[in-house]
Amino acid sequence: MHDATGRPRRKRLSWESRCEIVAKVRLEGMSPELAAASSGVHRATAYRLVARFDEGGWAALRERRPVPHRQPRRLAAELEARILDARSASRYGPARLGAILGIPASTVAKVLRRAGASRLPRPPRPEVVRYERARPGELLHVDSKRLGRFFQVGKRILADGVQRSPRAGWQHLHVAIDDHTRIAYCEVLAGQGAEHCAPSWSAPSAGSRAHTASASSA
Repeated sequence: MHDATGRPRRKRLSWESRCEIVAKVRLEGMSPELAAASSGVHRATAYRLVARFDEGGWAALRERRPVPHRQPRRLAAELEARILDARSASRYGPARLGAILGIPASTVAKVLRRAGASRLPRPPRPEVVRYERARPGELLHVDSKRLGRFFQVGKRILADGVQRSPRAGWQHLHVAIDDHTRIAYCEVLAGQGAEHCAPSWSAPSAGSRAHTASASSA
């Protein structure tokens, strides 16, 4: 690898650059030596690209994997298939598979990585069970929350005995959601009992019916 601060030893060619060099030779009739000189590459590169073009056309000039055609030290195909079968059957990692098969764990890891099986697939997500009422207003989900009502920091925090919020107390937020239309209705009421929240249920029910009627008419 060359020094990042110095000049590179060779030029990096893209697919378009390779096609340009070959086009100068095959389409414009330029010699490989002249095409290489005008493109800033060695003449051996021009000859190699022209040979690749004559063998497979323009598609042969694309990037190729830097894998040698002959690998005498690579595992046999039967042994790789055995490792992959054990992986799919047991879902074990390289260390346990290597101990079972009598193969180094590093070799098992390379085989799994090369086959794209180094990571186990995610389990399928469970099917989402949904429900929905058929008519608006048939079912309302109601909840309430008690919130403190004050206007400024009081005597509990300042510890001076001065009451600064004479109307301090509690306020109750009621939320109703229609199950069919998912329309939400919020209202602050005086209490949490049924006598306070029951009259307000008619508002979201009527609103959901009106929303459905307007949507159907549109």
